[in-house]
Amino acid sequence: MKIFLYIALFSFIVDVSMNNKNYKNCIADGKTEPNRFVYVVLFFHHFIWLFSLFGWLSNNKNILKVYIIVVTIYLLHWKINNNKCFVTEWIRENCNLDKKYGLQAITNSFGLSVGGRENQKKLLFAYFVIALFKLLN
Repeated sequence: MKIFLYIALFSFIVDVSMNNKNYKNCIADGKTEPNRFVYVVLFFHHFIWLFSLFGWLSNNKNILKVYIIVVTIYLLHWKINNNKCFVTEWIRENCNLDKKYGLQAITNSFGLSVGGRENQKKLLFAYFVIALFKLLN
């Protein structure tokens, strides 16, 4: 899990440094300084997304169990919330970001982004099946 934390931290730092002008707009209600809680939520968002993309690579049975639970929740959430991530929506609303804003994970910088929500769901489902297979063997 440490490796996922480090990768998420790196992704978070790159995102904030490259998109700092966006996150400076994240003002807490009635205050003039940036809402620091947005950064906590943003880090969590990076962690969950990167874990969802790469957690299946682990051979640790406990990590695979957590991975299966996380991806199940992730896919159900998208299904229930009309293919929208509530965290992305929350950040977008609290930072007055454009409707086109999406998570600026490090995977995008390396051209590893998965185009479209349907493709993301298919990819995560395939990874889920691989993780389940690894867990049961």
